[in-house]
Amino acid sequence: MSLEHSLKSTVNKIASENAIELSAFTLAILFTVDFNECSRDIGYRCAFQWQLGALSIFLTWFALVLFIQKFPRFGIFVVMLTDILRTFSRFFLVFFLFIIGFALAFHMLLHNHNAFQHFGNSLLKTCVMMIGEFEYEGIFSLSFLLLSCRLLL
Repeated sequence: MSLEHSLKSTVNKIASENAIELSAFTLAILFTVDFNECSRDIGYRCAFQWQLGALSIFLTWFALVLFIQKFPRFGIFVVMLTDILRTFSRFFLVFFLFIIGFALAFHMLLHNHNAFQHFGNSLLKTCVMMIGEFEYEGIFSLSFLLLSCRLLL
């Protein structure tokens, strides 16, 4: 029973590695193909091709990391990385709900400021503020800070 389970997990792992590599190769080919006359003449790529190329590089890097996992000296580090990413992805769902809540609150309270006029901008600004970039002088005026202090006291 356990042999069958380990065999299935190995086959699934190989299938996912092949899918990642096939996706990376396909995106790399789409990056190099000339889709219009301009790219045929001067070799300039369309905007979506640069995005496909960037995704191809990321998937290639990911395939390299999965390949390095097979080496005994480095395999444990790749296993640790995947375990950390799996744990972070479960945590990020709950964390993102808090970010959305703060973004909605900032959007409602500070809708007269450019950074918070639209919800998408508010969400982006909240994420930027989360990493420590507040830009007080650009967002909060002196009168707003004085009013907030009076309300809190």
